Amino acid sequence: MSGITELDLLLKTMSPVLLEKQYIIISTQENFEEIIKYNPIAIIQEKEGKTIIIEKNIADNNNIKYKEIFKCITLNVNSSLSAIGFTAVISNELTKNKISANVIAGYYHDHLLVNEVNADDALKVLLTLEKKVANNCFNLTRLCHDSC
Repeated sequence: MSGITELDLLLKTMSPVLLEKQYIIISTQENFEEIIKYNPIAIIQEKEGKTIIIEKNIADNNNIKYKEIFKCITLNVNSSLSAIGFTAVISNELTKNKISANVIAGYYHDHLLVNEVNADDALKVLLTLEKKVANNCFNLTRLCHDSC
């Protein structure tokens, strides 16, 4: 399955869903065999160590220290890994609303990790964007809003 590449179609059918679980992001020097016990949703190998994303309750149960708590918004549209501009438009809209997002591209979907305190607002921004694109009230050429 190759996924959707058309920006307009991706945005108006992104179907964002805020997941209930809380997540944390940390860096560790542990080896992969040790990391697996935390059931990470992502592991990223960096030269400084391994960045892992795990559920907050697992971190708490294992006395893992963290600084921030995140919530995950999954964009349920089947986006292509070759799609151009999808996460850029989303990031731009969240930036306009002073919301930081960490994007993880899965094979089928994109996932946004946003600070827990901003999660509900981030979901509203995405739902509003989806609706504006669907109603042709968003100028994709200039990546700015038209009055609607």
